[in-house]
Amino acid sequence: MSQKRSFEDTHSVKKLCNRVSVLSNEHGENKEFSTRKRCSSVSYEQCSSYKKMKLQEIEDEVIVKREENTKQLTPTKNVEENIAHTSDKPRLLPALLLNGNLSSVIKIDEQKYNIYNTCAFDSIAIIISRAFVDNSAYTDFVDANSNSEFLNFCKSVAFIDSSENLNKQRVKMLRRIFNENSEAPNLKTINCECNVIKIICDLLKEYPSAKNHIRCSNNSCKNANTWRNSSTIILDVKELKDLKNLEGILKEYTKLRKYNCGRCTEKITAKRALSNHLFIETDQLKKTSQFTMADIPSEISVENYRFVLNGSVNFESGHYTSQVLRLKQNVWETHNDLRKYIKICTVPEKLIVNPHLVVYTKE
Repeated sequence: MSQKRSFEDTHSVKKLCNRVSVLSNEHGENKEFSTRKRCSSVSYEQCSSYKKMKLQEIEDEVIVKREENTKQLTPTKNVEENIAHTSDKPRLLPALLLNGNLSSVIKIDEQKYNIYNTCAFDSIAIIISRAFVDNSAYTDFVDANSNSEFLNFCKSVAFIDSSENLNKQRVKMLRRIFNENSEAPNLKTINCECNVIKIICDLLKEYPSAKNHIRCSNNSCKNANTWRNSSTIILDVKELKDLKNLEGILKEYTKLRKYNCGRCTEKITAKRALSNHLFIETDQLKKTSQFTMADIPSEISVENYRFVLNGSVNFESGHYTSQVLRLKQNVWETHNDLRKYIKICTVPEKLIVNPHLVVYTKE
């Protein structure tokens, strides 16, 4: 019985050896085993020895190739770092806010909402959120006014809160200033299409761009001592021939003025004071589409205060976008809430814009 099993084992080994692929020599011939047929009498030891020799040659070749590839890398950097260093592709930054047109239905307290055309809201929120990050003085201003729902929202955008939370916060604000339409059971739609000035006037009413202090010489007059807020700054279009003279026109804007009171016969003295953020309307300019971001002063000084440019809100083909100047990186970002990524530009002369609004913050 044992002899029979030994014979079967030997026979199986021979078959296994004969199944091994025959390796050709450098002339294309099957060296040593070229005439070998299935079930030939080649010994197991011969086949095994030849296999080991070939495997060793292959292993040596792999080791040499690995060493050659390793020499191509710098000794202090890994493969990923070398690829990143040699890559010419710019890094893509995800959008901070997406238009309501691209968002799914938002559910708040069992009520579903669908909002669209949010570009006016988004363009202002993005500029303020970037100013919060880049300007430490404006950071303090936003933190000190935590009662403002809109400023808190911009702060959440700066901290890159989840899209779900941002969408809910956005709906809560927009449903108060726009009409809701019930087109389906348990679903309300809100069309947020508007002029960008409406967003500033409605959501930043208590945080104006300028305050006008009016004093009448008649103490019994209603204009004896009053303040009037300006959500945006509207400059004299005759003087505002282009954007490069903004500083000079703002100095005129804040000068002491004297004129006759409209309520009585006495004289009025009035003076405007600029606030922590300036929303300057520029849509009254002719041929604004010929401007580039390089035409807008990056900083202005008025009454011993320095204001830095944070960006502009641009309007084209019925859609608002924002150009944002990153002060620390000295690059321009194009934020289009219909795009999933932010476009980066380092040459402001190439950014042709149609600005409806330019935004500065106090340092």
